[in-house]
Amino acid sequence: TYVANQFTPWLKKLDPQHKFVDCVFFDGAGDVQKAGKIMAAKNPRIAVLHGAEHVVSLFCKDVAKLTPIHIVILKYRFLYRVFGSGSMHRPYAVFKKCATEFNHGQRIGLLRPADTRMTGYFIALHRLLRLQKPLQSAQASFEWQDYKFATKNKQQKASIDAIVTDPVFWHEVQTIVIAMFPVLQCLRLADSNAAGMDKL
Repeated sequence: TYVANQFTPWLKKLDPQHKFVDCVFFDGAGDVQKAGKIMAAKNPRIAVLHGAEHVVSLFCKDVAKLTPIHIVILKYRFLYRVFGSGSMHRPYAVFKKCATEFNHGQRIGLLRPADTRMTGYFIALHRLLRLQKPLQSAQASFEWQDYKFATKNKQQKASIDAIVTDPVFWHEVQTIVIAMFPVLQCLRLADSNAAGMDKL
């Protein structure tokens, strides 16, 4: 009711005769969809549709479930845990130093995607591609080679080396980023504070 009441004055101002406004967009959350139904009850011309950001997010969620892409995402999460989260101080510090040097003194790190924001992993892979050389430089450094994982985690170091030095992995990341970039552009138009729905 509260959300619907925020829109009602604008609807009265824009379309007092209920002749022109025929569509409202909300994301898929139940409460705002109910707000749209309240508005439609007051103005029977109105249809309530899911907003583009919700549709894009659901599409990305489906794409992320595809096995080859899901495997790349799992590898990214592994790389992020070691080099991006700060929980492993020495690898994080080495990568941070390399990333800063490669980006002219500007600190740019790996992104931590939220599972609730389905496009986050594709945005994170875009950033990963930008940080390919700093990551490879960190992996090739003496500090990384000298770094000792706990005995039970020794296999993890070999796994990281295999991922970072694997040209197939980087080709997969690049392919995913290129394929999903138009989807991210759609999301940006929907997510922006600037008017973008006409372009969308």
